[in-house]
Amino acid sequence: MHTEDIEISDDVFIIMGEEAKKHIEPPKLTSIVISPENVVVEPGKKQTFLAKGLDQHNREFPVNKIESGCTGGSIDEDGVLSAAEYEGSFIVKASVGETTGTAAYAIAKPGKVPPDTGKVPKLEEISRLSWVGEIPPQKWMNFYTKVLSKFGGAEVLKIMLNVEISPKGGISKQKVEETKTALRELGLNDDVKTS
Repeated sequence: MHTEDIEISDDVFIIMGEEAKKHIEPPKLTSIVISPENVVVEPGKKQTFLAKGLDQHNREFPVNKIESGCTGGSIDEDGVLSAAEYEGSFIVKASVGETTGTAAYAIAKPGKVPPDTGKVPKLEEISRLSWVGEIPPQKWMNFYTKVLSKFGGAEVLKIMLNVEISPKGGISKQKVEETKTALRELGLNDDVKTS
């Protein structure tokens, strides 16, 4: 496609396929976020937690009939936690169908450092997740949206990438240099191998 083949007007515009999908694909609940997270509650006191549903594009999704649960106390249908009288690190959980979200909290006396600070309790003790596979170009954005974005805030997310480009007719030296420049602009190593 050439630039002269594109007509832009006030009522017609071009959007990327991934953006178009957001407007066509029906939204569905994919995650539940609970706030506040990592809050400290005094023994025997109350704390309100809010659960918010998100769809596959990280947009807010209305949720009804949230099932709540927790360790270290009890929680009512309005999300109000009644903390136990003992101290410790605990979990609040909200579920709608098979979709579940969790938030960590601690019970501690005023002015006292909560026990086990730094170790977030987990519902399941899974210390590492890894995956190796090939993703076709049309699925790259989906992979980011559905898999990587769920770990975007994790300081330990590391992505190792092996990119191989071998089009028919070869690659021009100019494209190689443009690729190196783009990598440098992203703050990445520009050590591109050619053959």
